[in-house]
Amino acid sequence: MYSIGLSEEAEFSGGFAVSFQIAEPDDEESGYCLVAEPGQRTAYDAITSFSLDRAGLRLTLGEQAAAQLELPERLMLQLAITDEQFEALDRGLRRVGLLF
Repeated sequence: MYSIGLSEEAEFSGGFAVSFQIAEPDDEESGYCLVAEPGQRTAYDAITSFSLDRAGLRLTLGEQAAAQLELPERLMLQLAITDEQFEALDRGLRRVGLLF
């Protein structure tokens, strides 16, 4: 299993994290899943559109996936990361099959 995750730093909110996971080729699971914290809410193949740039990560979730994850259908995650971290995020998202 390969995972890449992002988390919110705001102390007052109780925290939020999202991770993208994909099984390795020899694993029976296939496709990616999106996991939202707290609560390990999980949805498979949840994203209908996606973009990444230095300003942030924009996701559009399917209606059922958004309900399952308890997230809005359109989500913007602003990034406060270094150039090196951005490159690692870009590589990781490509690895789980997200830059479509």
